[in-house]
Amino acid sequence: KGAKIDAIGGALHSTPLYWAIRDGKLEMTLFLLSYGAQTSFFDDEGVAGIHIASMLGHSYIVAYLIAKGDDVNRLDKFGLTPLMHAQRVMNRDPTQILIRLGADINHQNPDNKYTALHYAVSYN
Repeated sequence: KGAKIDAIGGALHSTPLYWAIRDGKLEMTLFLLSYGAQTSFFDDEGVAGIHIASMLGHSYIVAYLIAKGDDVNRLDKFGLTPLMHAQRVMNRDPTQILIRLGADINHQNPDNKYTALHYAVSYN
């Protein structure tokens, strides 16, 4: 009998994959994904791993998640894309990767109608 790969735990009630992504641990991220960990998990704050990787500047993880089928335009619970999250914290590396991999630069936040460019200007 093996461990539950998507067991929920920690302060944000998240999976091991989420924590590996959050901590920028590429090898552990690859390991967990190879054993079937799901990228579709959202934490208590309503964001998925790709949003966290974008916010924290883990470009290599962003690229890998998208290469493995994660949606470059995945919406969090507030309607924000990974590109918007990268702009909110001014992370240039994930921004470039997300745009190259097809991020929708014109997606608008449903509440305030901001695009990623609005966030880039607002948070600079």
